[in-house]
Amino acid sequence: MKVLILPSTINPQFARCILVFGILTVVAHQLLQAQNNDLRMWNNLGLNVPLTDKADLRFSYLRSYKLEEGIKNNFNSFSVRFAYDVTKDWDVRTAFVWRSSPNSEEVRRRLFLQGTHRTRLADVFSWRNGARLEWNSSNENNYRYRVHLFTRIGPRKRLKFLKLSPSVSYTLFYNIGGNPIQYYDEEGDRTVKQAPNGFHRGRVNFRLNSRVTRHLRLTVNYMIQREFNFLVGEYREINVVNPRNGKVRRRFRNYEVIGFSVSYILGGGPDRNQPFFEML
Repeated sequence: MKVLILPSTINPQFARCILVFGILTVVAHQLLQAQNNDLRMWNNLGLNVPLTDKADLRFSYLRSYKLEEGIKNNFNSFSVRFAYDVTKDWDVRTAFVWRSSPNSEEVRRRLFLQGTHRTRLADVFSWRNGARLEWNSSNENNYRYRVHLFTRIGPRKRLKFLKLSPSVSYTLFYNIGGNPIQYYDEEGDRTVKQAPNGFHRGRVNFRLNSRVTRHLRLTVNYMIQREFNFLVGEYREINVVNPRNGKVRRRFRNYEVIGFSVSYILGGGPDRNQPFFEML
């Protein structure tokens, strides 16, 4: 009986890459099988360009698909991001994002400024907390400005197995501006018409990143988005129902996302490959 023996000349980094892709594919398959609601896939390609020991540029392209009825592209994004480490535990980032849809020639633009602080927990975990201020172009109907409050925790050092770095994060969004909503009293009479400023969205993100080589990073994400009315004032809600006809204004947008990211770091620079879908 013949035994198949793999050549000893196989590159270990290539073998690791194949193994990581295999594991991530199995994980993604199980997640896809478990969901039958509004499910999306976000695929990202990124290039990190180190400028100094403390600063780098990142160029990213993301392609989004809806998966409820086949595979359908629903938007595409491109971004340029600059990151700078102010100290060992503080960093700032700024980015410009362009977003387009295959069903429209309109391009939406987004600019943000972010600050993050890192805390070490028992010398085992790394806990990051921060805030982001975001400006959107006038053709973004749901909001003009947003404030993101986020927290993320993961191990300080990568695991020995496939050099993995798992993490979990939560982001809370505060919307400001956007198209106004007509509100009603209990009898269905119109009251005020204004923008629904307030906390209206939360996202939980489970992330698994692998440092395949000094230059190459592979990431799989599973994100859950839920919208709500949290600590909002009177007549600042979304998902508003007209009591007279049952029509709903600004419905909750709840969905799940399975995301894949491939990042290449020129020169093997700082490991700052943040998943691009966290910018959306």
